[in-house]
Amino acid sequence: MLRKIAANESLVVSFSAIRNQSTALMTTTSQPTTTSASAPITDDIVVLTQALDSLPYPIFIKDSKHRWIYGNQDFKDMLGLNDIIGKDDSCLFQGDHLEVFWSEDRKVFSGEESTNHEYIGDSVYVVTRKFPLKLPDGTVGLVGIIINAETGNDEPGMPGVPNVTDSLSRLLEVANSERETALEMARTDPTTELLNRRGFVSEVNELIELAKEDGRSFSLVLIDLDNFKRINDQFGHNTGDYVLTTFAKRLRDLPGCSGFSRLGGDEFGLLVATDNLDQFTMSGQTESTGLVMRLFQPVDEVERRIIISGSIGISNFPRNGKTHSELLRSADLALYEAKRCGKARSQRYNKTIHKAALRRRKIELALPTAIASGKIYPVFQPIISSHSLAPVGVEVLVRWRNDEIGPMEPMRLIEIATEIGKMSQLDDDLLEVASRPIKSWIAEGLIKRVSFNVSPNDIVTDGYASRKLKQFEDCGLAASHVCLEVVEHNIVHDFSRAKRNMDELREAGTTFALDDYGNGYSNWRSLIDLPFSSVKIDRSLIASINTSNRARKILDLVTQLTPAIGMSIVAEGAESKEEIEYLRNIGCHFLQGFAVSKPLVEPRADSWLRAAPSRD
Repeated sequence: MLRKIAANESLVVSFSAIRNQSTALMTTTSQPTTTSASAPITDDIVVLTQALDSLPYPIFIKDSKHRWIYGNQDFKDMLGLNDIIGKDDSCLFQGDHLEVFWSEDRKVFSGEESTNHEYIGDSVYVVTRKFPLKLPDGTVGLVGIIINAETGNDEPGMPGVPNVTDSLSRLLEVANSERETALEMARTDPTTELLNRRGFVSEVNELIELAKEDGRSFSLVLIDLDNFKRINDQFGHNTGDYVLTTFAKRLRDLPGCSGFSRLGGDEFGLLVATDNLDQFTMSGQTESTGLVMRLFQPVDEVERRIIISGSIGISNFPRNGKTHSELLRSADLALYEAKRCGKARSQRYNKTIHKAALRRRKIELALPTAIASGKIYPVFQPIISSHSLAPVGVEVLVRWRNDEIGPMEPMRLIEIATEIGKMSQLDDDLLEVASRPIKSWIAEGLIKRVSFNVSPNDIVTDGYASRKLKQFEDCGLAASHVCLEVVEHNIVHDFSRAKRNMDELREAGTTFALDDYGNGYSNWRSLIDLPFSSVKIDRSLIASINTSNRARKILDLVTQLTPAIGMSIVAEGAESKEEIEYLRNIGCHFLQGFAVSKPLVEPRADSWLRAAPSRD
């Protein structure tokens, strides 16, 4: 006999929890080593059943032949049977009852979910929810849960039945409402209340289908707020969120657009009718449409005004892609180009970007092999004393020539290696190869030190200092013979961690040079707080001395103030005799650049050092 469940007993279920458990099992199960009349209970099934055991309502698992392979105690009590494993519904039901159960089972075995109202005898009606479950033997079974049970008349159509039907309708309404709410939450960014990436992709797919039907085109626009991390770092995350929500409100006001979304971080997306695309024209802060200028107006917060700008990448359907992934990639490449060209501008995807993307992809694929096989090699650029013109050191630079890809710009190589996470390995291999001739040059007195550039990710990584000192030791280089060149903007966002690494290396004798001074972010505070022993004046500043009185005044100021705090000056990028004379006259201590020597491969560097004027 079936145990009757109390009338109107209602059981609330977290369907997503059960679905997640069964989905996880479906993706992690493996073939069993033994077989039996019904699907075996494996360790994976045990994990699921342990979770189901903790839920306070009748639950069962069936194999593909409708046989029970699991039932919790509530389910067994409801059936009035303890021995259910390997049995099926035919031990309790026959005829139409049995066909009702198995018809729903077959739907679930085919991959559908099911919610069904079933009469199980003794005036008991139940609502059963079933989910597909891939079993360890590769077949599909199901997880069933009794989510409601009520009493009514035994015969269909009698007065008791409509009450049960009404109950089922209410349950389905609640379930559908919860599902719609969950779907909406899954599609929405909680900070800005715009669509998130998942919601945006859905919108793009819907628009693609509509565009295919009527033959129209549209554009996908990506917008990235420039230097947004600095806003978070300077003003805090609450202010950062305020900027994001303010920007989101401005986005919604753009005419002829849809699919407003925040794709993550400081990146936004939207869909634009082709006729309205001109509103996104932007080629720098001074050449923008009125709509874009309003989009990037300063954000006022209490007594603070925050300046914002952004870069825009645009792709077109169907010209630049016919799927959401193709359109997003094309727009992302266009956005990358806009940022590379100076930010605060818009860029449409074009053939030039396409060719550059293909070349970049070849580089990304070939780079790891090139590093591992030693095809990337060091070159050495001499650094001389401005007083005697004798060499004092060399800077190690990286080069790579690939027959298929062609000559590679060093900065481009470093940029890509950093982005794909290979810069640390590249630095390590370069140090190992370069240290071989350097040890001889130092031992013979041809130079006093060697300079290496520091990877921006490494200098702010815990343990970098101790790892680098171990490498120096393994390569036979004294830490005191090594100068590490650091670019300031690489450390400004994690100053304390960079300082810990630099202090540890400095205690071992390693010196530091502040690289690219005068190009972009330059702050005297870093010279005071960090253990720099020299400043390298960037070529961009030196190149202006013949045309800019302001550049000459800045150089004069740097050469007066830097020695006052115990630092030497290296003029980097001296490319003419006139520049060398000027730099010597204003007090630069060391010179480096094409007017001294271009970067040289090892044999030529060796010859150059041996032919140079005698050392100080």
